[in-house]
Order: sequence, then structure tokens, then C-alpha cells
Amino acid sequence: MKSILKKIKTYLIFLIVILIIVMILSLLNSFGVSKSITNILSIISTILLFLIIGYTSGKKCEKKGYIEGIKKGTLLVLILIIIGLITFDFSFKTIIYYLILILTTIFGAMLGINKKK
Repeated sequence: MKSILKKIKTYLIFLIVILIIVMILSLLNSFGVSKSITNILSIISTILLFLIIGYTSGKKCEKKGYIEGIKKGTLLVLILIIIGLITFDFSFKTIIYYLILILTTIFGAMLGINKKK
């Protein structure tokens, strides 16, 4: 039961951080910052978030960090896909973006398991 609560806690923290990033970027956009700059900041912050989540999950697992990264990245991307379907924002570019996020999570988990020693 505790492991399920820890996993739910991780996903809730992910959602909260994503919402905070969206709010900060929308505030920047409303203050007159260029939309292209806020889009770049959004991509960079999301990639960093996935890298950090992959790194921490890699540090916690015993072996095969890439499998942990695949699991974690896929679940987080599924959350983003559900949010994207709700807001009707889905295209070929988003599929490539989601693949990059999964690869970033895998890379972070592999880094995490190697830095564990």
C-alpha cells in the first residue's frame, strides 16, 4: 500500500509542477514576453522536469535503469496525452515531443542508476 501511495505522490507532484510551470509561463506571456520565448521555456522546463524525475527514479531502482525510465516516462507522457486530448491539442509534432520526453526520462534513469555508487 505504501508503494502505491509513493507512486501516486510522484505523479501528483508531477502534475503540480506542470501546473506551476504553465501558470508562470502564462503570466510571462500576459506581461508581453514573446510567445516563441515562452514556448522554448516550456519545452526546456518540461524536459528538465522529465530528466529530474528519471534521475530520481533511477537512483531508487536496483538495476536496469532504462526499464524504470521507460515505465516512468510512458506513464508521465500518458498523463500529458490525456491533458492534451482534453484541450484538443494533438498533432504529429506532439508525438515527437512525447518521444523526446520518454527518451529524456530513460536517459535520466540511466544516469541515476550509474550515480548511485
